[in-house]
Amino acid sequence: MENMYTVAMRMPFNEAVRLTKESLAAHGFGILSDSDLAAQLGTDAPAGLGDYRILGACDTSLMGEALALDPAAGTILPCNVVVRQERNDPVTVVEAMSPQTLFGRAAEQQLQDVAAQTSRGLEAAMSTLRASAGPA
Repeated sequence: MENMYTVAMRMPFNEAVRLTKESLAAHGFGILSDSDLAAQLGTDAPAGLGDYRILGACDTSLMGEALALDPAAGTILPCNVVVRQERNDPVTVVEAMSPQTLFGRAAEQQLQDVAAQTSRGLEAAMSTLRASAGPA
């Protein structure tokens, strides 16, 4: 998928979740939501889904700015950061989409600027995570 940030790590799932949260926090992102998708889907989960968490990451100052410009910005923010590991796979994958991609069509230049700042912060957090995780 275009404009995705992806980090693959050879480590246990829970350790990857912890490192992801730490990296996001180091770059100004709080976690507004933490959903265990496999548990929520229950018997409707696809076979082999494995561990799958969706973290709603948010830089609150930038989100506040975005909401002041357009209250509908909450439909896109916070940013979803997915941490997933298929069953019997030693690699955990962390993925997020650039908010700039989603706001790219926003009519208001100021909103596009906020999305670009958020994207840079998210990209920096993923780079920090990649550096701390080592090779997959």
